[in-house]
Amino acid sequence: MNVRLGFNRLFIVAWVLWVLVVVSWSMNLVARDRAAFDDLIYEGEHGRSLDPKYRATEGELAEWRRRREESTFWTLTREVVTTRDGLRTLALVFLVLPTIIYAVLFATGWTVGWVYRGFRSDRMRPPTSVE
Repeated sequence: MNVRLGFNRLFIVAWVLWVLVVVSWSMNLVARDRAAFDDLIYEGEHGRSLDPKYRATEGELAEWRRRREESTFWTLTREVVTTRDGLRTLALVFLVLPTIIYAVLFATGWTVGWVYRGFRSDRMRPPTSVE
């Protein structure tokens, strides 16, 4: 049984799942951002007060509409990929964090295997006679 190969394959599958989770979180972030702009625009157009001075101006509404239209997954991705801090964050999330987790789990597995092999050592068996 090749535990190391199986562990590597398991880690690759877990890493792909991690990427999908991060992408879904990003898409959820964009959806919540767009919903917040929708609420802001609705309140600006149909405020609770009948007095127009408590409603948003046309300039504010236009700015909110523009920002809502720009709030897409690809815009967020472009902002992350084209900045140094964004690339550092991507490296941290997709490379450093999984590598640390892999190293800790691999070292734990190696240690458990080492201890297990120590308990099953041939040194504890009595010598067999050769006839």
